[in-house]
Amino acid sequence: MSALLFNTRFRRFCMIAGVILLLPAGSLAQTKRNKAAQMPDGPSPQSTLELALYFYNNDDLDDRAEQLFTRLLRRYDGTPQSETAQFYLAAYYQRRFYMCREKQGDPDWSALKEGAKVYREYTDKYYSEGSHKWLNESFFNLAMVNLQLGEPEAALNELSKMREA
Repeated sequence: MSALLFNTRFRRFCMIAGVILLLPAGSLAQTKRNKAAQMPDGPSPQSTLELALYFYNNDDLDDRAEQLFTRLLRRYDGTPQSETAQFYLAAYYQRRFYMCREKQGDPDWSALKEGAKVYREYTDKYYSEGSHKWLNESFFNLAMVNLQLGEPEAALNELSKMREA
């Protein structure tokens, strides 16, 4: 009899604890929906960047990170977030090459070449403007891409640019 009473009390305790745990989550979700509804003209550059980085950092192979970085570059060119998006778009292509090689056994050479192109666009644009936040990393990563593509002279050239920058 005491085991039955314990089980009944335990079930009640679990139900109450579950309700308590679920209430704040529902309230928080409602608050986020209200904030999203108040945002004029869609997502901000920062929220777009954060979502793109989320997909990037979670090894996205479905091109969601690429789409968000590209959208940010199109809509918010000239913002600090666009400079970061330009760098991470190139890094996404470079990372995609390695992820495809590891996960699918077939490297995505076109992604690596696209990464080189986007790194070059970054270095050309931000060598003389912007915060230069990712300039050295871009030169270094471009050198690594060139080595992977079998172009050691081009890699050395990028490393010398990195030193000058």
